[in-house]
Amino acid sequence: MPAADNRDDQGFLNRLPSDRLPREVVGDIFSKARDESLLLSLGREIPVSVNENVVWADDTYPEAGQVGGTTLASREGGVKPIQGIQFATPKVFSPIKLAVIVTVSEEFARTNPDRLYSNLAPKLAGAIGRAADLAAFHNKDAILGTDLVGTTNNGYVNATTNRVELDLSQGANPDAVAQLLAGVSMVEDDEDGNYEVTAFAARPSVRTKLATLRDANGNPVFQGAYPGSGAEINLRAGMNSLFGLPVAYSRTVRGKVGAVDDQGVLMFAGDFSQLAWGFADDIRIKVSDQATVGGVSMWQTNQIAVLAEATFGWIVNDPNAFVAYDVPTGS
Repeated sequence: MPAADNRDDQGFLNRLPSDRLPREVVGDIFSKARDESLLLSLGREIPVSVNENVVWADDTYPEAGQVGGTTLASREGGVKPIQGIQFATPKVFSPIKLAVIVTVSEEFARTNPDRLYSNLAPKLAGAIGRAADLAAFHNKDAILGTDLVGTTNNGYVNATTNRVELDLSQGANPDAVAQLLAGVSMVEDDEDGNYEVTAFAARPSVRTKLATLRDANGNPVFQGAYPGSGAEINLRAGMNSLFGLPVAYSRTVRGKVGAVDDQGVLMFAGDFSQLAWGFADDIRIKVSDQATVGGVSMWQTNQIAVLAEATFGWIVNDPNAFVAYDVPTGS
């Protein structure tokens, strides 16, 4: 007589996260999403609500001036100057919903429910991180390959009109150094914007080319360890230093993620204080063995569907606070 089945079918799904993961697990997914996202490492985090959000930017700052002269009487008895402070027109933006469903066999999940999480969490977090980057840098949907819907007010980095063709094909090329610096100047010479380039963002294939760059005097402009300690080049480092500024790497800079075509960008540089982001809610995880996904019954095919979703918002205050370094024409 066969042995009794001890699989505890009814309790199986109860041991899986059915709605919202515990706080400590959610925190782990957010940390993994940060690791996968260029935006979350360079931009600044702000509170984001599930509805419309209002941010105030481009403050007109007051200036301080001298009172009286150099004597005590003139300093303390003089009339203090009056200055005003003004906020620019508020910018309104709305968050978007990011979501992904993956399916696994029930046998796989039943072997060890915790393994279901440990194997899927990095993949789900990576998908959310890349989706956030594509939104803020290119305003694209990784699944459809099209522009996002309803995000006109959010702005995106690649909308900048500051563009430089960057030729990195010759390796140790002083001309490339000049091209990189010309892009920085485009941002910082805008006196009305008063922007300061704080970081570079590059596609990973650029890293080895940057490592060989020399200025006209033969000096390296790239440091292998951030923030420029002079250590040997580390190709596994997530961040290095270029002209003393951090340079981070992600394939979302190129834009070719999922169904999105290559956007022809090698690098971005800019004032990343002008790019802000936030999650309006926790990353939710839902698990079902009864759902129908894409016309396929999970019950009939003995699979489990895992849904991850989050409400994400961002705003690029002024795209021209950035410069895009494009692939040279004809390359």
